[in-house]
Amino acid sequence: MTFVVIRADRSLVVDDQPPTLDLVEAIVGPEGWAPIRLAREYGVIGWMNEHALIATAGDGSPAYPRNPVASCVLVTMRGPQQPYAGDVVLTGYDYGSDGGWPEDLPHNSLQAVQDIHAAVRRVLDGQAAGVTWARRSWPREIRAFGAAVAAGAPLPIVLM
Repeated sequence: MTFVVIRADRSLVVDDQPPTLDLVEAIVGPEGWAPIRLAREYGVIGWMNEHALIATAGDGSPAYPRNPVASCVLVTMRGPQQPYAGDVVLTGYDYGSDGGWPEDLPHNSLQAVQDIHAAVRRVLDGQAAGVTWARRSWPREIRAFGAAVAAGAPLPIVLM
């Protein structure tokens, strides 16, 4: 059994526990989880804290830091073009089932997530030479999207 966490610190963690909704909630936070639909061909679904962007700590500061890397990975996988905050979980998902539960992340899906994460990190770190994804403009678009997510600025339109 495998799932992935893209942490707000930009790291990607592969975990070999069976993915469950209880485990998803333990990772993303107690305010509640919400699914993030991605392109079906990946066989992956994301899970986020549904209140992470608006949750505040006792001093009024954000309870969860914005997660530009996860935001860029998810938009590259044709997820909603929006900012995400806190840790984001990616699991396998059977889009043909009616259960809607997290499933084991297939090896080819794990490899795709790892490849996209590595490409996004390179682009956001200013090392985009030779990095392309869907098209030549992808690095420029991802850099602008990631910067806007990090700054809390209005998001540029990125049509992946």
